[in-house]
Amino acid sequence: MFEINIEKFKESMLSILKEIEHTDTHCITRLLNIIDKTFIGAKSYRFYTFLNTLKELGHTIDDNSKVVGFCIEVLQTALIISDDIIDNSEIRRGHPCWYKLVGLNAHKDAIFLLLLIKKILKKYSLNSKSYTNLLKVYENVLLKTILGELHDVLPTQCTDFENIKKVYSIQNYKTMVIAKTAYYTIYLPIYMAYIYSDKVPPKNLLPFSEIMGIFMQFKDDYLNFFPEKTKKTSNDLQECKLTWYLSHLVEESKNENDKILILQYFQTKDENIVLPFIKKRLELFEEESEVFLSQARRYLDEETRKIYKFCIELFENK
Repeated sequence: MFEINIEKFKESMLSILKEIEHTDTHCITRLLNIIDKTFIGAKSYRFYTFLNTLKELGHTIDDNSKVVGFCIEVLQTALIISDDIIDNSEIRRGHPCWYKLVGLNAHKDAIFLLLLIKKILKKYSLNSKSYTNLLKVYENVLLKTILGELHDVLPTQCTDFENIKKVYSIQNYKTMVIAKTAYYTIYLPIYMAYIYSDKVPPKNLLPFSEIMGIFMQFKDDYLNFFPEKTKKTSNDLQECKLTWYLSHLVEESKNENDKILILQYFQTKDENIVLPFIKKRLELFEEESEVFLSQARRYLDEETRKIYKFCIELFENK
C-alpha cells in the first residue's frame, strides 16, 4: 500500500496559503489544526485508488502526484465536516467531530478546504491542460455530490404515507447514493488519475462507479448499526434518514397495518417500531453484498481489470 505523508501535504498546503494575500498566523494555525484533528483515523481509500490507478497506467508516483491524490481526501474531509453539523453527530473516526471543537465556524472551514483544493490542483498539475481538465472534473463532481446531499435531507418533508413512499423508494435511494457517494469516491479518483496520466478514461467507468458507490453506501448503512466498528455515532433511524434498509421497509409495505406502523415511526421517530424488520434484513448482508460485487466484476476487462479489481477489494474489505 502507498504511504501517506501528512507532513509533506501540510507543507504543500502551507506554501500555497502563504502565497495568498492577507494570510496571517491565525489562518496558518487554523489550517494545521484542521488537518491534525480531522484527518486522524482517515482510511484514505480515494487517495489509494488514485495512486493505484496511476501505477497501473505506468505513471511515476512522486510527491507531486501524491499531493494531487490527497486533494480527494481533503474533499472528503470538507464534506464530512458539514455532514456532521447537519446530522448533529458527536464522534467521527473515533474523535469528537470538528464542529464540536470549534463550533459552527466549522462550516467556514469546510468551504475553505473546498476552495484550497483548486489552488493545490493548479500548483501541482503537470501542465495547464492537465489543470483545466482536473479542475473541470473536480467542479462537476462536487456539484453532483452537493445535489446528492440535497436528496439526503428529503425525509424531513414526509407528512403522509404516499409522500413517504415517494421519497423512500429504492430508486430514489440509488439516485441519491450515486450522486452523493459514487462520483467523488469511485469515479473521481480513477478519472483524475487518467487525466493526470494524459490518458482517456474508460467508457465503462461511470456504470462501474455507480454500482460500487451503491455497494459502499449499502455497507455504510449496515455498519451504522455497529458503531463499535465504525468509531462514529449513528442516528440514522432516529433521524429517519434515507437508507438501504428504510427504503426497502417502505417499498415492501403492502398492507394497511404496515402503513400504520410506518406512519407511527415517522411521527414518533421511535426506532423500536421498525427494528424487527431491520434486524431481519441485516441477516441478508452477505448475500446482498455478493450481488453488488458480482455486478461490479462484470465491468472488469483487459484495460481496467487491475484498476477495478483493486477498487473492489479495497471497498469489500472496508
